[in-house]
Amino acid sequence: LAKSLFNEGKDFFIKIKNELNLNFILDLENKDIDSIFKYLENDTELTGFIMSSVYLPIEIRKKLIENLPNDSLVDRNLSRLFLYYDEEKIDEAFEVLKNIDLTVLSPFKCKPILIIVQKKKAWDLAIVVLEKLLEIELNVKERFFLNFQLLNANFHLMNSQEVIGIGELLLLQDSLEDILNEQEKKQLLGMTIISYLERGNLDPEVFKKAKITLEKFNLRNSFFDFKVDIESTVYIKNNEYTKALDAITDGIKAKKILSSKEYAQLYFKLAIQIYNHLNEKLESLSSIECNSF
Repeated sequence: LAKSLFNEGKDFFIKIKNELNLNFILDLENKDIDSIFKYLENDTELTGFIMSSVYLPIEIRKKLIENLPNDSLVDRNLSRLFLYYDEEKIDEAFEVLKNIDLTVLSPFKCKPILIIVQKKKAWDLAIVVLEKLLEIELNVKERFFLNFQLLNANFHLMNSQEVIGIGELLLLQDSLEDILNEQEKKQLLGMTIISYLERGNLDPEVFKKAKITLEKFNLRNSFFDFKVDIESTVYIKNNEYTKALDAITDGIKAKKILSSKEYAQLYFKLAIQIYNHLNEKLESLSSIECNSF
């Protein structure tokens, strides 16, 4: 908008010979603070528009905010929030945000606010903002990623039912359109399955749904953490211990070199959760052999 104002705007006011507005545009372009204040002193509505729509130097915006009258139509808090955001003062912006009712905020002003609340891990506020952005977003791919972020916010708040509902829809869409990279696919499937497992602690029948989703949307790549932490757990909860062992084996093959912490994690899975349920008799080797894990 600033580029349009400084180019097309100037040409327009030159053409219609409106010197007052032309001079104002020149004052904005030249950062003439005194002249800008003089032009805006009795027009708070225009002040709000200029502050939110046209790039102005920080010092000018600060003075405009300081000089807003108490009965101004311009939202002082919102103006301060966007000022702090542009200054990359996220903590200060978040403090101002606490005094703003997001439910009545225009969706068109929500994108910077989303970045602020995500950086502060304020997931309850992130959900409010994301739902507002979804009200106006028409682009299919953009809606997908907004919903992905909505799922992530709900996951952090342990809203497992919401995560499952959003996750199933996104998994299906991604399977048809291949939107996500492999790491993102792992995150999406992982959050959805973990939420199924949490719900399964209340209703064991949900473990079966977790298995169906896992096998329907299983990953092309064998990520060690996914195979060991998530996939094997799904099979253990469904009493399919051979498949749980297979998942762990695939994860080890993918990782190849394990840390001591990972070996300890595997011991718990294998010795405590799987071994006692297998019919196979495991015996120690008489000597170490290559690739004998």
